[in-house]
This record gives sequence, structure tokens and C-alpha cells, in this order.
Amino acid sequence: FRFVLLCTSSTKLTMALNEEALGGLKMGLLAGANHALLLVNMAVGDQLGLYRVLGANDGLTCAELATKSGTHERYVADWLLNQTVNGLVTRTGEDGPAGTGVYSLSPEQKAVLDTPDGPHDLMGTVEVLSGIACQVDDIVRHVR
Repeated sequence: FRFVLLCTSSTKLTMALNEEALGGLKMGLLAGANHALLLVNMAVGDQLGLYRVLGANDGLTCAELATKSGTHERYVADWLLNQTVNGLVTRTGEDGPAGTGVYSLSPEQKAVLDTPDGPHDLMGTVEVLSGIACQVDDIVRHVR
């Protein structure tokens, strides 16, 4: 695989790319993007009280979680899918579409996600990090 850079002088600069290194770089960046989106979903879950409601109950269906948190079931189903895939919410029951099954927090998940001011609470950090992402324009403006 060769990558061609066009220079302003109309000359071509050709570089050989290491496919393995290129693939590793791209995968690392995509993993970072996934983690960034996960932080946003965690902040949403925290602000909507989804972790709090899950932590206060032994297990809820998607519909029950939506009702108890005052949220829309369709969007809660997507949020639950994201959270279970990333290991932040536990799902029990038979495999099925997003939103099926019973959802809960393990003691460890509860310690990290639903114990405000507890020794393992990370939600304050999540809120700060997701807030920084909203400030990119301001950061760029100040750096210039």
C-alpha cells in the first residue's frame, strides 16, 4: 500500500506505509472513540437517574426502568444495550432484541456508578471528562 501526498509545488511525495502499524493505529483510535462515546452514555445515564434506579432495585425490565426514571423506553433500550456490551450493567434472561431481559447492577457496578461520594465512585470524573468534550471550540480558541 502506498500513500501519495500532493505538495503545493505539484511534485508527488510517495511514502510506503506499514500496514500492520497503520492498522494498529486505526484500531487504537477507534477504541478511543468508543471509550469517549461510552463516557457520554455514562453521563447521560447518571443525569437521567438510570444508574440510581437500577441500583435501588434488584432487577428491572427496560419498560420498568423507563417508567421509574421517567424516560422513553425506546431510548432506554439503546442505552441498556450500550451499557451491557461495555460491562457496566448486568443483563439476565434469554438473548433477544435490545431492551429484552432483566437489568441490574452488580455490587461492583453499583460501587462505581451509583454510590455518590463513595470510595469507588467515578461519576464525577465521567462528568468532568464528558464536559471537556463539549468545550473543544473554546479550547481551540484559547490556544490560538
